[in-house]
Amino acid sequence: MPSQLQNRYMNALGRAGSTGDAAESRYYDELTGFDPQASFEKSARGAYTGFREQLGEDIRGLRGSQVGMGRLNTGFATGDEDRLVSRSAERFESMLGDRAMQTAGMNFQRIQAIGDYGDRTSNRYLDMLAGGLDRAQADQNARRQRRGAMSGGIGAALGGLAGTFLLPGLGTEAGAAIGGALGRGIGG
Repeated sequence: MPSQLQNRYMNALGRAGSTGDAAESRYYDELTGFDPQASFEKSARGAYTGFREQLGEDIRGLRGSQVGMGRLNTGFATGDEDRLVSRSAERFESMLGDRAMQTAGMNFQRIQAIGDYGDRTSNRYLDMLAGGLDRAQADQNARRQRRGAMSGGIGAALGGLAGTFLLPGLGTEAGAAIGGALGRGIGG
């Protein structure tokens, strides 16, 4: 009959196993479900909206300063705006390039984490299999040893009896040794 301590241990073991299984499943689902490319695309759309709004403000500010300098209706104003747009576009492209590199890094880390997870899971499974095989072999060895000991004892008793009747005195010991060896051989 299980003791109260054994019951508490088994309950705690069951809870720990369930919690571990749930956490492991959640980790794997989140890890394999994460799409860095989709995150990058969403981020790029948001960045483009911000870029467009900032560019509009920068052009309005440039035009205001051009009015004060009397350059608004000259070819210089168009050149100033072209330079502003080009520099803004270059900064935007550079920022997207940086984010693309970060995305590639996140994807590599995700792939690496999936591989590490698979490795840990496979190793744990192999450890459990090896432990089961070790227990089965130990049980088989123990059964073989018990059979050998019992057969050896019976053989020794029968050999001793036979030796006693065939060669009284000296035959008992020799018969027991021979019978024990034969019994252990047959039983093991």
